[in-house]
Amino acid sequence: MNLRELRESRKLTQDKVAELGFVNQATVSQLELGKILDPRHSTLKALAEVYGVRLQDVVDALNISIREAEAA
Repeated sequence: MNLRELRESRKLTQDKVAELGFVNQATVSQLELGKILDPRHSTLKALAEVYGVRLQDVVDALNISIREAEAA
């Protein structure tokens, strides 16, 4: 499951994630597109809290997003 799928499984928009996690919407978008290769730990932690998952789940989803972007 990539980051977009993780977000959508929680029925959240990028804007809502940004609002709830104090993360910029553009950052959420860039992460989902696999364009940010080394995000801040605090950003990943905020996403984990918003999504209600472990930090490792967000890291795994980010890695999938990055691999998908590289393959495209």
